[in-house]
Amino acid sequence: AEGTLGATLRTCLEQEFEDYEIVVSDNSSTPATEALLTGLNAPRIRRVRPERTLSMQENWEFAVKQAQGQFILVLGSDDGLMLHSLKELDRLLRMLDDNSIDATLLTADSPAAQILDHIRGWKRLYADAIAVIHVRDEQQAATPPK
Repeated sequence: AEGTLGATLRTCLEQEFEDYEIVVSDNSSTPATEALLTGLNAPRIRRVRPERTLSMQENWEFAVKQAQGQFILVLGSDDGLMLHSLKELDRLLRMLDDNSIDATLLTADSPAAQILDHIRGWKRLYADAIAVIHVRDEQQAATPPK
């Protein structure tokens, strides 16, 4: 993991956006990972440690519970973000809220269609090879996450 973790974290640190945190769950890391995190010296990175070594799924769930933001994006140690990713996500969500948009009709290959699948308070109503329809789900939005 430490072979790709540095590149992953750099894509997260270089975002054209300011209001976010990076949570790194240290799930029995090596000294190389420790050195990498120390060397980055990035206040935006918050390192958390489970009490015992966890499976991948348990570790992701643990990390998500540590996050303090309204929205959560989970990345593996070999993933990355494009420079404008968080800025564009924020723009999309603000546009939906500012314009009181209650439904969307997007092309099936639109990144926004994939994003709305994972945003609390939205549900996919219909999809085919051409279009995807999402609607607001007020009941889901009112239910606290588990």
